[in-house]
Amino acid sequence: MKICLINNGGHIGISSIGNAYNQAFESLGLDFVFINFKSYPKMHNDMINMIIKSYLSMNFFDAVFMIQPTFIYSDTYFYLKGIKQQKGTKFYSINTEDPYSFSTMLQMSDLFDLKFTNEKICADRYQTMGFKYLPVAFNNYQNYKQREKEFDLTLFCSYYEDRVELKNKIMKLDCKKFIGGSIGYAMMHNIPMDLTGFTASPGLMPRYKEYELYSQSKFVLDPHRDPLITGPSDFNVPGKMCIPIVKEAVSPNPRFFDALGCGAIPLVNSNRTECFKILKTLLPEIIEDVITDIELNEKDLLLDLKKKLDQWEKYKRLIYYAPNQILSDHTYLNRAKTILEIIEES
Repeated sequence: MKICLINNGGHIGISSIGNAYNQAFESLGLDFVFINFKSYPKMHNDMINMIIKSYLSMNFFDAVFMIQPTFIYSDTYFYLKGIKQQKGTKFYSINTEDPYSFSTMLQMSDLFDLKFTNEKICADRYQTMGFKYLPVAFNNYQNYKQREKEFDLTLFCSYYEDRVELKNKIMKLDCKKFIGGSIGYAMMHNIPMDLTGFTASPGLMPRYKEYELYSQSKFVLDPHRDPLITGPSDFNVPGKMCIPIVKEAVSPNPRFFDALGCGAIPLVNSNRTECFKILKTLLPEIIEDVITDIELNEKDLLLDLKKKLDQWEKYKRLIYYAPNQILSDHTYLNRAKTILEIIEES
């Protein structure tokens, strides 16, 4: 089977997942071509769409895999449907931004023979449309190592409005902490800098630097986006169809696996039941203590976090189990194997 793997380079997190799948496909000895748009960071979506159309028209592939294809224009979508019909090419999407971009995926659903989504709610609700649950994972190809715990608590993410509020809460906590990430959303929506607490955007780190940060942290706060904040212009989709799914989302994001794989304990929203299941396999007796509710009021949240910091000796047992377990079960090599097994069975 001749494969084309297309990596959307518009976002550093998505790009790193695409690179991980590239390395996984290489490890499996697959015959494939890797088109990595992260190699052209300033390339506009117009050019990306043109390259995809021209490349797939000039070359035959049995299967085309697209990592997070929400950048596909409508004319490209119809063009690729023509290629699919004329050449018999199978198209598969690997969605890494669900549920936030799920409305867009529904719009182009019939292009893809199967849709691998990182959100269980999406897979369960739309399985008759070819959606399959495939969580994100830890990038086992990325170099990292355990380090001394320099930070009690880390919050590193893009600062949407709800996360600005969370950041301001934990700034009042008396502990050694690292606060950083991107305030691009805040700047776009004219949230005053004195509310974000930054005088300029700290920007986004390379993934290996994030791993270094997490490996130096005891706990990593892992907030998910507010249901009414799904990204710039709600990904330009009328009706905000993905908002109900965002409210119900249960699955982990990459930051969850990044933290665990580097030996830190992620603290997630209390509704993320898929995260509970993963943590429960690692250390069942302290699972209820490890999960927190980031949406608690300020007083209760700070008390909860202070309690966890004070009981670190109890919790740190988790980090001796987590990295080996994550590297054994939740890697992109295993995810790639799962994709091939599902395709072969379908």
